[in-house]
Amino acid sequence: MARITHVRSVIRGKLWNRIKGREHAPSGQFVRKAETAETFAEKHGVDERTIRRDGKLAAEVDADLCPPQMPQERFDCPGA
Repeated sequence: MARITHVRSVIRGKLWNRIKGREHAPSGQFVRKAETAETFAEKHGVDERTIRRDGKLAAEVDADLCPPQMPQERFDCPGA
């Protein structure tokens, strides 16, 4: 059960990090992170702080799986 929870956290974190990267609306209006985190957290049934922690965890997992010396185009690494 602990692994499933960990996997859910990483998936939520990866989704959150993608949403966080699109903080500017197409009209140029700024979307506050707190509002986005709250909405995303409500959708997933967790607290907004959990979403932010999940985002950090997902970034750490990506960093561990895709170190800078690894050819990133061969893997699903951020920045590839």
